[in-house]
Amino acid sequence: MRILVIISALLSLTWPLGCFADDTAPPNIVLIVSDDQRFDSLHGYMPFTESRIFGEGVEFTKAYVTTPLCCPSRASILTGLFARSHKVFFNTSPLKKPTFVEALKRGGYFTGLVGKYLNTWDGTPRKEYNYWVSFSWGSVAYTNPTLNLNGDWRKVTGYTTDLLGDKSIEFLDLAKASGKPFFLLFTPNAPHAPATPADRHGAAYTDLALWRPPSHSLVTPGMFPEWLRSKVKFNDDYYQTLEKFRIRQYQSLLSLDEAIARLTGKLESEGLLDKTIIIYISDNGVFWGEHGLRDKGCVYEEAIHVPLAVRFPRLFTARVDNKHLVANIDLAPTILEFSKLTSPRAFEGTSLMPLLTSANPGEWRQELQIEGWGGFYGRQPFRALHTGRYVYVENERTKNELYDLSSDPYQMANKINDPQLSELRSTLAERAKLLYGQSFAEWRDKVSNIRRESPENYKGKPPILGKKNS
Repeated sequence: MRILVIISALLSLTWPLGCFADDTAPPNIVLIVSDDQRFDSLHGYMPFTESRIFGEGVEFTKAYVTTPLCCPSRASILTGLFARSHKVFFNTSPLKKPTFVEALKRGGYFTGLVGKYLNTWDGTPRKEYNYWVSFSWGSVAYTNPTLNLNGDWRKVTGYTTDLLGDKSIEFLDLAKASGKPFFLLFTPNAPHAPATPADRHGAAYTDLALWRPPSHSLVTPGMFPEWLRSKVKFNDDYYQTLEKFRIRQYQSLLSLDEAIARLTGKLESEGLLDKTIIIYISDNGVFWGEHGLRDKGCVYEEAIHVPLAVRFPRLFTARVDNKHLVANIDLAPTILEFSKLTSPRAFEGTSLMPLLTSANPGEWRQELQIEGWGGFYGRQPFRALHTGRYVYVENERTKNELYDLSSDPYQMANKINDPQLSELRSTLAERAKLLYGQSFAEWRDKVSNIRRESPENYKGKPPILGKKNS
């Protein structure tokens, strides 16, 4: 608890004025955040991004989000903090903590946002950005959107991802003219539901086989989380809708891939590509019927595991890191270290620089904390530890969970009561108590307090798309 108090006190201060550590020009930085994109929906579906960003950078195959929900995850990206520290528990929670973008602007960067900010923001420009193109409350139509263009609301004709891609190019022109290093946060709404594709991509991927992994509840009947199992039965409409949504996600990602290609091409034509760090991540994953679920908000791999790559050939060569657990909270300290700015070291994430510059960096985290505060489509709160192999979950109201991903990658067999894993279970429970800074009972009391303070967030219904079966 004392550590968190110190962190909270530091974060209540404003960021200090940054300074460059040496005479070398700081790099430009482009951070691309897709919306509700699973870890397994990039390779094979975004050809340019796969070849030029992931193929020419360091790809992290064990990348996770610390809260699998849009607004809390994006707040963690911006602050380098867990949700329990930045206090954005739900999509309705405002972010009141300082962000790394404020430090970049004060340190001399020309900053821009093109796309989604947070679900609780009204879409008007924020002072830490020199350039602003966004929409209100984190949601926008895929065609003919209403956008805030540097303070001016306009209804713009066209496909939204294409329009945002155009604005990213406009930002680069202004950034170059400024003579400053630049930071661009590029956050289109693809492939978030309804994932409406551009007309030119409407026929793509329509011949794919049905999505039926072992954990899909049509393959293994009864494969539902305990909190959902007794509440609802699903009919064919539910799964047909999910199948259509999966295809539309793939299709809408093609436009995002094209926007990234145009952005990268502009950097290259201006001689800026090799002076620019490009980072790609998603804010969380999504379910396509695994465990009977849609959307996100649970601790299964489909919701927490995301694509992540960092491209900067001047400093490190292309490779795949499939050993180290990394997370969204690591991006803020990474970006500030790249930018050579001083800052308070009040992050709960860790800079990825050692992993980027060396395949064998030495000591690194052995487990990652992942937490959810419930309320989203009836999800229940949980706190978890992910070791890369084991996932240990403490649930607020139902039986705890323990999965061995090496033998059970689809998380179908809860081993929490397996006597052969009793020692491991006890060890992980003690580690959870230490890392979360409170016992399970204390954490549950905290959840109860949040329920009392935000009752409107706990009125969600189970994730039903089709009708209930009688």
